[in-house]
Amino acid sequence: MALEQTWRWFGPADPIALKEIKQTGATGIVTALHQIPAGEIWPVEEILKRKEIIATEGLTWSVAKSVPVHEDIKKRKGNYRRHLENYAASIRNLGQCGVDIACYNFMPSLDWSRTDLEVECKDGSITTKFETKACAAFDMFILQRSHAEDNYSTGQIQQPGSISQA
Repeated sequence: MALEQTWRWFGPADPIALKEIKQTGATGIVTALHQIPAGEIWPVEEILKRKEIIATEGLTWSVAKSVPVHEDIKKRKGNYRRHLENYAASIRNLGQCGVDIACYNFMPSLDWSRTDLEVECKDGSITTKFETKACAAFDMFILQRSHAEDNYSTGQIQQPGSISQA
């Protein structure tokens, strides 16, 4: 199996066009059907429509990133069995359409977290950053998760410049 250069694309509304992605040397696209709510089936028709948009630019849809895992599945509550069936149907539909790799994410509630999305590196490139004190403040004062303070050290909660409850 040869290594393929792929690029994450957020679909037709992405400000980065497929033509621009192709200029990087990428041959494959990593994308999802963002318009379909978590827990619903990705229909073959929608998968094929997205594949065609990508193929028109001379690229292939190489990886589904990601078929969203509904919160009911993660927490095993509510309609989790129906959502599991729909998730499995979406994976089967992707395979039927030739998208053979699917990423998944089982992180509950917030999916993934970064506290700063635009950190500039010395070379001018942009990256993300995670700061525990900002996450602790969000967890305790925005989410107001019960006993959240038990998950952080005193230093993480009381660092200078951290957000405190008024």
